[in-house]
Amino acid sequence: MHRDGSIHLEQIPPIVQHLARGGVDGVFVCGTTGEGQSLTSDERRAVAEAFVNACRPAGLRVTLNVGHNSLRDAAALARHAELIGVDGIAATATSYYQPRTSGSLVDCFAEIVKEAPRTPFAYYHSPRKADTGIRCSQFLLAAEDRLPTLMGCKFTGLDVLDFKLSTDYANKKYSIMFGWEQMPLTGLMLGGSGGALNGAEYAAPLYRLMWNSYQKGDLTTAADCQEKICKLITILSKNDLVAASKALMGLLGFDCGPCRLPLGSYSERQTASLRNELDSIGFFSWPRTWEGQR
Repeated sequence: MHRDGSIHLEQIPPIVQHLARGGVDGVFVCGTTGEGQSLTSDERRAVAEAFVNACRPAGLRVTLNVGHNSLRDAAALARHAELIGVDGIAATATSYYQPRTSGSLVDCFAEIVKEAPRTPFAYYHSPRKADTGIRCSQFLLAAEDRLPTLMGCKFTGLDVLDFKLSTDYANKKYSIMFGWEQMPLTGLMLGGSGGALNGAEYAAPLYRLMWNSYQKGDLTTAADCQEKICKLITILSKNDLVAASKALMGLLGFDCGPCRLPLGSYSERQTASLRNELDSIGFFSWPRTWEGQR
């Protein structure tokens, strides 16, 4: 964002190029770190278009979070997403008036997916942001015959039993992406198909090394990567992860501007302290690109 809080669309292409060099496979747009819930629907459409235009030449997939407390707005965002050609859409449960049964949750998503009938849909399961009390595995059972475009879930929670039940559901029918920052290797070991993680913005090569090492059976290297990731996220989570992430991106040369209220933004003093803490774990000596790290 610009300093006045307006959207800085021109910063999106260089960030996408940075992500591509880091080794990511795709981007998850307007999620928690992207402050999607603090943007107007028109802003979210503009951001989505900018990412699609930047990601296509870079060969990155685009999944767009269309979750909204107004299901009509969510459906309109889904319709626009299909029009501009995103690779997938996702949505959280509504968070003010919350569905309290898995059937009601599916009813809500049915309103969304019918407006994007050719675009794969993922449930963005985030108990901390929208605590419906409904387990992801319960949702899959209720949704299987009612959401024809359902491809899986972005699982941002710590219920590892539910995560395992979800990955194993219907003989691994769905792609379950792990979204809890500190435990990406745990997600892979429990059958996850990958990760949709904030940390890939600034440490993608480390995540890629962890993924490749795990696939090769090199658990020592994979565990070492997770240990580094835990140290990094612990530092960033001391205040607010979103604000800290923006400050860190600024330290890497990508000015992402302030956060919108109610989130705060890092001061110069906080940013300097963050730099010192990151120096203490050797963060700035970590690889910045994936090329040559394979």
